[in-house]
Amino acid sequence: MLTFVLAVLGLVGVTVWLLSVPLDLKVRVNSEQEKKITLQIAWFYGLLQLQPDAPRKPGSVPPSKPRIALRRHSNVDVQERHFIWAMFRSPGFLSRLLRFMVDVLRAIEFRDNAVFLRLGLLDPADTGQAAGVLGPMLMWLPNARFEPDFHNACLVLHADSTVRIVPLRFVKLALIFSFSPEVWRAVRGGIGVAR
Repeated sequence: MLTFVLAVLGLVGVTVWLLSVPLDLKVRVNSEQEKKITLQIAWFYGLLQLQPDAPRKPGSVPPSKPRIALRRHSNVDVQERHFIWAMFRSPGFLSRLLRFMVDVLRAIEFRDNAVFLRLGLLDPADTGQAAGVLGPMLMWLPNARFEPDFHNACLVLHADSTVRIVPLRFVKLALIFSFSPEVWRAVRGGIGVAR
């Protein structure tokens, strides 16, 4: 019995440790290249890396696209919609859902952001108006540069960003959200309506 408990505790400990290791998503956008967006996923502080859009080896079979089956509306679909609407009408659920979404956005760390944007429209007056709108918005980003081009019609975008996600934070937020009284009240109200 003791070995079973130790095995379970060890499995839980290893799972928590693996969930606490950050996951980095590196995004690079370059509008002047043929391949405009490149992604790279790094886990375990960059020791394991995956590039989803990397070129395949010659002779490898590309993955087939899944077929999408169209569903017909049935009585179950109507009950699901009533259940969802009842949850949203429950007092406090919408504010709790918005708070959860804000907490999720706060748990995401944006690192190493760099943005360069050159924009030119056909009419220099339109370029000036666009610069008046985009310039102040990009001013708040660190390492952002905006150049209006009053002579040529162009759009050049270079952006590099790293997003760090710690999965354990999201597990914690999901558990807090799932066991909150507002969610339970909404689920009970939705079940009562769906019957």
